[in-house]
Amino acid sequence: MADRLRRAGIERYGDGIAVNVSNFNATADEVRYGLSVIRELRRPRLGVVVDTSRNGAGPTRKHSFCDPPGRKLGRPPTAATGIPGIDAFLWVKQPGQADGCAAGAGMFLPGYAYRLTR
Repeated sequence: MADRLRRAGIERYGDGIAVNVSNFNATADEVRYGLSVIRELRRPRLGVVVDTSRNGAGPTRKHSFCDPPGRKLGRPPTAATGIPGIDAFLWVKQPGQADGCAAGAGMFLPGYAYRLTR
């Protein structure tokens, strides 16, 4: 990933990276991954933001990504992560937005949003 980011111009144009956007991976796993990419880039000024909007239950056993059941809200958005290099936990994907299986991608489903809170 670091090579791809270099080719895309992160060293000149970027402030950091976002991980887990619109996904369900565990926060700790994404923190480790994001920090490893930044270390490989050798640019300590770059930060990481982690999308925690729907990762409270982690990924499914088969890593289903399209509106899987049983998912939960993750950590609330904050810039006070307590982890050097992790600039924020954000809800990039609005909880309740479909991935494209339960409804059209991006469509808000109140029932899906509610299930994320349980």
